[in-house]
Amino acid sequence: DVAHPNVQYLASLQKYVMTLFVLKHDEFASTEAPKLSGIYVSLSDDGIKWDVPQQLFAAYVLPAVGREVALRPYLHVDKSTADEVSGTLIYAYSPSWGWEAPHTPHFMVKRSIQLKFSEPRHSAESPVTDPRKALDTIQGEWLCVAAEEAGKPIDEAEVRKLKRVFKFSGDRMTMSRAIDERGYDGKFEIDKSPSFFNWIGTGPFGATIEFVGIYGLSGDDLKLCFRYQTQGKATRPTLFKTDDDKSNICAFYTCRRIKPK
Repeated sequence: DVAHPNVQYLASLQKYVMTLFVLKHDEFASTEAPKLSGIYVSLSDDGIKWDVPQQLFAAYVLPAVGREVALRPYLHVDKSTADEVSGTLIYAYSPSWGWEAPHTPHFMVKRSIQLKFSEPRHSAESPVTDPRKALDTIQGEWLCVAAEEAGKPIDEAEVRKLKRVFKFSGDRMTMSRAIDERGYDGKFEIDKSPSFFNWIGTGPFGATIEFVGIYGLSGDDLKLCFRYQTQGKATRPTLFKTDDDKSNICAFYTCRRIKPK
């Protein structure tokens, strides 16, 4: 769930900026530290279509006795330029929530924050409320022109050598490489959340493989960032970049549409 959005327009950035919190229900029911739940920020050109929210920090965002909680964020902007915002994030907080000792009701805190937007951002061009229309926009073949895996960029020469091609046909997505006799073939499903997708199918050796990811489309450029579901429940990426998690490897591919001759 997404809640408590706070929106403001920054003329220097020419964007709407929204702070919000995200609640992942299965994390709230767990005793483990949250990974996806927390305080987020998102940008928009028109206040209607929003980028994939970027996590500022992970936290429980609903009060529960004895738990740390952070909620109702507000960004007070001190300075903004065309690609950077600095200011103070103000939010309600308690290190151990509760109304009676030894716990503490939530109170107002602040932290300095600096946001840079130089990395590619995703903005959905088609209505995310209609998965069929979203699928229609990415039909066809896409050649990978840049890649990053497990936190490391892949050399451009290696990217060209592999000739990785993604093909979307209906609700099927295949991925082929020059080094494989057979590629990846499976079902591509746009999740109920904006720009989220799930993929399940078979890999080059016939084994069942699953991805959870996000996608971004801008003209003839398609970005796919996903995590392999190999050990337990993989965490869906929230940004178009990877990390060095070796248990469920993350990959990010920038692709260009292959136009029919």
